[in-house]
Amino acid sequence: MRLSVRLKEELKNVASQNEWSVNNPCSNDSRAIDRSSRGSGEDAKSTVTPIVKTDLRLLSPATLGATDLKAGEYSVTADDTHARFLKGGKVIAEASIQWKDESAKRQYTAVVVDANQIKEIHFAGKMKYVEITQ
Repeated sequence: MRLSVRLKEELKNVASQNEWSVNNPCSNDSRAIDRSSRGSGEDAKSTVTPIVKTDLRLLSPATLGATDLKAGEYSVTADDTHARFLKGGKVIAEASIQWKDESAKRQYTAVVVDANQIKEIHFAGKMKYVEITQ
């Protein structure tokens, strides 16, 4: 599934803002909170422009694809086909994704974890989320 040009522009505009406001995520389906996007954490090797960029904190360990992630702070980017978790500007984990429609805009960024695997990433203020396909 390809995102429309209009949606890409909307996501790029929001991603380029210096801060996103966040409400406390007290939901059973999330293990991360949005830590506000600061524009840091770009991977120097990446040549694909992210559609969404945000910082988040994993509250407990989880796995993305075949990579185990420790609890802690990460920068997350998502483009048309991949989501990447970065730490210190280096890609720590990467997975293939598919964009899906949300039923409503999320108030905060969250990851959905099942059996310790990250299955989805939902972005604050967006009508789209990513499903991990890898």
